[in-house]
Amino acid sequence: MLPYSLGSSLASMPAAWIIGYLQRKTHDTSGQKWIISAGLLISSIGFGRYQLHTVLKFIPCDHGTGVLNLLNESSPILVQVIYPLIAGIGLGMLFHAPYQVFCKTLNPQELATGTSAFFLVRFTGATIGLVRFHKSFHLTVLIKVLASRL
Repeated sequence: MLPYSLGSSLASMPAAWIIGYLQRKTHDTSGQKWIISAGLLISSIGFGRYQLHTVLKFIPCDHGTGVLNLLNESSPILVQVIYPLIAGIGLGMLFHAPYQVFCKTLNPQELATGTSAFFLVRFTGATIGLVRFHKSFHLTVLIKVLASRL
């Protein structure tokens, strides 16, 4: 989890700086659009059996975090660090940009309500994603344990 968290944090700060710079320069949301596109691109790259997944398949970012399913107890330590780091960098770029685009659409008096609604949806989605991942991981482990006992 440490490479995933560090990758997210390290990518989040430069992404926010780039967004701020482009926003001051262009006075529109093109910076957010570029960062969101780059984050989706990086987080959607998968390394399944030496091939890259099609980058255009952004169905809810399952490809980027799906590469974590390739990890097992016999994975080399470098793979155990690199895969979560790549997924973290891709998702870290997506922390600030969607929220800034969302805030641009709100009136100042709606900002507090909008912020709480945005993060409610974001954390609910993260929780559902963790539950889905845990369920598939648990099923994979269960199948391997049952297969080893037969």
